[in-house]
Amino acid sequence: MNPLEISTKSPDEENYVKVDADEGLQIQVEQKEFLADEELETGHEIGDDEDGFIDTDGLLQCSSDSQTKGNIEEQEMAHPPCCGTRKLGNCTVLSPYLYQKTGFGVVGPHWCGVMCTFAILWGASLYFLIKASSIGPGTEIATAVFTVVCSIALMMTAFSDPGVVTSQLYQQAQRDRRNIDNWRWCDLCRVFQPPNAVHCPDCNLCISGYDHHCPWMGTCVGKKNMKAFTIFNLSWFCYLCFAILRISIGLGEM
Repeated sequence: MNPLEISTKSPDEENYVKVDADEGLQIQVEQKEFLADEELETGHEIGDDEDGFIDTDGLLQCSSDSQTKGNIEEQEMAHPPCCGTRKLGNCTVLSPYLYQKTGFGVVGPHWCGVMCTFAILWGASLYFLIKASSIGPGTEIATAVFTVVCSIALMMTAFSDPGVVTSQLYQQAQRDRRNIDNWRWCDLCRVFQPPNAVHCPDCNLCISGYDHHCPWMGTCVGKKNMKAFTIFNLSWFCYLCFAILRISIGLGEM
């Protein structure tokens, strides 16, 4: 019997069929709400047939596509390719395998900024090395050491993971039984943010321990590259003071 057909054989049967009809209508309403969410997430259009029942083929297609997409993403995270690049928000992962293992090998959206920083650093260092060579080997060695330290710190800041928030971070917090009451949901990244995380519109990523987005570094400064960023700032400041005091004064005494 069609659940929407109401029989008038007897009062008991009539009441039973009315309840059955109400339940059938409620089920169809819930199915339509579910399908609306599926269409919004997958982009597939799922319609009803002539009798008002659900297009199960479209529903299975949506579920299959969602499951396939999820499996592909999980496989890429578990077994990243050794070569090639991929997008991470607005950032670019230069080496997915190296990034997965060490967190190194990603460049921010403003890669021109970090290239300019390298050009300024190496151009000034070349000038200082030429001048230091005429003062003495000690000054020349110190200049070379400052150049290497600044370059390494800059590379570790610009090409390291700044603290990208992933779904694994929230799952790990649940397994560790940490307090997750104050975690927030990000609709853009579709992940839960820890309390100190902020969504960066430039990188289009949620960054844990977000400090700021630095165009000179080409990326965000967050929890995981803050130490390298601090070392870089201290090293180039000391380098500048050394160049002004030692190299300039040394050249003036000659």
